[in-house]
Amino acid sequence: KGKNSGGGGRLPLGPGGRGVHVLVLGDLDDGAGQKPAESQLPNPIEEYETLEDAQAAAGFEIPTPAGLPEGYALEAVTTIAKNTIQLIYTDGQNDLTYRCGKADGSDISGDYNAYDEEETADVNGNAVLMKGADGSRSLAVWQDDAFSYSLHAASPLSKEQLVKIVESVKN
Repeated sequence: KGKNSGGGGRLPLGPGGRGVHVLVLGDLDDGAGQKPAESQLPNPIEEYETLEDAQAAAGFEIPTPAGLPEGYALEAVTTIAKNTIQLIYTDGQNDLTYRCGKADGSDISGDYNAYDEEETADVNGNAVLMKGADGSRSLAVWQDDAFSYSLHAASPLSKEQLVKIVESVKN
């Protein structure tokens, strides 16, 4: 028997009983440890020096949170595929990641964790889904007519702290 699952050295059969040919390419390498440019996908995340630069690149302006906890300052500004602007705030130990993109009704947080607790609160007339555990909240996701939003806290916040930040984002 050959190594193929079909036995007898035969190739696996595709639709209609036709043989399937499989071409296996070795690791593409130009000899200097670099992959050829055409084998790399473009990185959808682009960094900018300022919020204004990111907004110009994305083609839209976003509302930003005005009510951050004391000590937090803007550390990084990026766009994701030029349709979402991401701002990372830090107090030197903990990060808050705020995302805002053109409204399409989807969750733009990029956080796919399963949380023990979820609740929805009305904030500024928008239904805000908050997720966390043990009474603390790590994620808020919401939409309005213009944008989809998310706020992720690397170190969980109280529900009141998270609501205060979300309330401070006014379009």
